Amino acid sequence: MRWLIGGGPSEAAGPSKQLELMINITEDELRLAKSFGEHSSGSWPSAGGLYYWSAKLGGQTYGPMISWFTACLNLIGEIGAISSSAYALSLLIFSCISLGTDGADASQWQIILLSIAIVCSWGFLNSFDDVVLARMMELSVAVQILGPIAITAILLAFAPYNNFAEFIFTKFQNYTGQDSLAYAVMLGLVLPAWNFIGYDPSTHISEETVNAYRDVPKSIICAVLVTSVVGLILILGMAATVQHDNLIEQNPQRAITPLLVYYDIVNHMTYAITLAAIVGLAIYFSGLAAITANSRMMFAFARDDGFGPRFSFFLRSMHPKTRLPLRNVWFSVALCTILTAIGLGLPEGATQGVLTVATLGLMAAYALPTFCKLVLGREFFKRGELTLGLFSTSLGYVAVLWVCTILILLCFPFAFP
Repeated sequence: MRWLIGGGPSEAAGPSKQLELMINITEDELRLAKSFGEHSSGSWPSAGGLYYWSAKLGGQTYGPMISWFTACLNLIGEIGAISSSAYALSLLIFSCISLGTDGADASQWQIILLSIAIVCSWGFLNSFDDVVLARMMELSVAVQILGPIAITAILLAFAPYNNFAEFIFTKFQNYTGQDSLAYAVMLGLVLPAWNFIGYDPSTHISEETVNAYRDVPKSIICAVLVTSVVGLILILGMAATVQHDNLIEQNPQRAITPLLVYYDIVNHMTYAITLAAIVGLAIYFSGLAAITANSRMMFAFARDDGFGPRFSFFLRSMHPKTRLPLRNVWFSVALCTILTAIGLGLPEGATQGVLTVATLGLMAAYALPTFCKLVLGREFFKRGELTLGLFSTSLGYVAVLWVCTILILLCFPFAFP
């Protein structure tokens, strides 16, 4: 079937290729994550994260300019990622309602309004003190790790039949609308790359982290490793249990959510909605954490007058009691609301473009500090507890090359008429 949940690059390959690409991409993402860890383990654990590293590694001549571009790309990418997460969760909720009531599909304005409400709820939860946020993040970790494992176990238990190993490990499908298998494989790289964006939040909360020099690098690398392992488990589980190949044509709106696949496998409405709820919780907590990280990044950028003197002065204040950057939290919410509201005048498929923009911005921002270290900042770079030693330069070049490859692929069309 159009792998895994239909739409975009998920149609490009098949179960075998997604497994292979997930493993290969993990290696590339780990190189990038290790470069991140090396930066954050040095003398620069800052809420600014990426742009702050670019400023230090770019030197006095190029550092300010590259730093500003890094911050803008990071901001655009995070706002796009938050907005697309809210839209995906809204679409999933309405898909569950439609399945549960056997009703009509939701209209675009209903999906958009619920998306905005979800973004506002993230802002509301980020307005509490750090203790509440810490408990929410602990719950998020449990959902993100145990959720996919639970989904896989339930699918394997309730599937009428399981697919053979030949289907799981050799099946290749090309639904891109063109005949080039090589092009389809290249597009297949994009889906796993989407899954790996967003491991920079650890850097943005480093000023609130105990032993940041040691723990922030560990969290960045662990985020990539856990995402890879859990992703492989879920891909294997769905590849082993998927039943039919014509679901997308029959159910166009639910096709871009996993609900349709779950219902086809378990053939029970309540169980399918329960599985979708686990996915929904994971999306919700991801968006909540993204707002947290984005607000800290904007606070640091305002602290460095990145938004201009007047607006930066407005944004760099903190609440006197909670010591949280509430103005930045709600500025993030406002930007996400505006971007989401634009969807009222766009075709439904345009949200895929928002996710592409998010990936473009974040991946470019991820590469710039490492590029600065390799080209401009070797004399400025200070090693910390985590060091790549002799492999630092070679791994850095491979990481930058990998990001450039993904940036090019994201500019290609995902499907053809």
